[in-house]
Amino acid sequence: MLTDPLWMQRAEGSPDFGLALRIGSGEILQIWTLFDYHAIPYITVLTQLLPPSIGWPLTLLAPLAVGYALGWGPWPTRALLLWCGIHLFLIGGLKMQHVRYMVPVISFLALCIGTSCDALWQRTKSAPQHWSYGCVLALLIGHLRFYGTAFARIYIEEDSRIQAARFLAKQVPLGSHIGIESGAFSMGPLLGPTHQAVTLGAGSLFYLAPYMLCATQVDFLWSYLRQMDYLTLNDINRAVQFRAVPTLFPVAAYFYEKLNDGHLGFTQIERFREYPRLLGLAFNDEGSEPSFLGYDHPTVLVFRNEGEEEVERAVYHWRRAIAGNSHCADTEMSEVVRSIEQGELERAAAGIEALIKRLPHAQLAYPLAA
Repeated sequence: MLTDPLWMQRAEGSPDFGLALRIGSGEILQIWTLFDYHAIPYITVLTQLLPPSIGWPLTLLAPLAVGYALGWGPWPTRALLLWCGIHLFLIGGLKMQHVRYMVPVISFLALCIGTSCDALWQRTKSAPQHWSYGCVLALLIGHLRFYGTAFARIYIEEDSRIQAARFLAKQVPLGSHIGIESGAFSMGPLLGPTHQAVTLGAGSLFYLAPYMLCATQVDFLWSYLRQMDYLTLNDINRAVQFRAVPTLFPVAAYFYEKLNDGHLGFTQIERFREYPRLLGLAFNDEGSEPSFLGYDHPTVLVFRNEGEEEVERAVYHWRRAIAGNSHCADTEMSEVVRSIEQGELERAAAGIEALIKRLPHAQLAYPLAA
């Protein structure tokens, strides 16, 4: 870093810091960053990162505690908060956000909250509402202990992926073809040798979709679905990413939505999920950012193929529905090609120009324009 400062800016391969920074800032889009495509820098820290870390009550209290520490706290505390501020300024400005980014600052936030609560307790000793403040503080501490213990219980329960793998091994006929996804949270490594794995091509659509018509994308996924007797997937592996950006990937977003609704000829037969739970009370943390769920308590779904005829009928209706989707270029591309065939080149050029202006990510239009 001292002798070659430009080393930090290098972006030639995956280990390079410069490339990681460009991905984290949203300059380079990756499939795992789609979930954060619409994230608002800094606001996401308060709405999506802190609540799963320390719970909503302390999340709401944290800004007040930090403000008190900055205004009336000792200088060492302010120095620690300066470091936290620099960290949050750099991390909070990224497009891609993960709960684990909060780990370096949670301890200091806890100290600030504790100091502020103690100061409030000491200053109100003679006030009539002293014990009401005490009850509020007791509830805050109780919630933190309860939530923390409930979350820790996840690790003494069997992982949902192992539960799903055991179900597949026992309930799915030997030799069946089971569909899986690629990606960081794939069920592939847990399938036994008694079944045939078929990798779903949905992940490939991230790279291929801009160069394909929507109808072609449907046929692409259909070529994989028709090979599967069963399909198993983690909902945070690909589904939440594509469903977060239906304008960019309408086919993939539609696929996961309709798959869950049972409209693609596949029926959901099992669902495995562990929630933070204690004394019969569960914390529903679905909707949290994917990596927070994916490493230790994802939702695993198992679907059964209801027959080739049923799937083919569903795909036929899917293809017809997607053709009229406003985020697909199929209709305009057909009109442009028809104009070219009829020799109306000016009309074709105008149609392509309008299409590129409306759907700039439709890369298939650019070579046709040329």
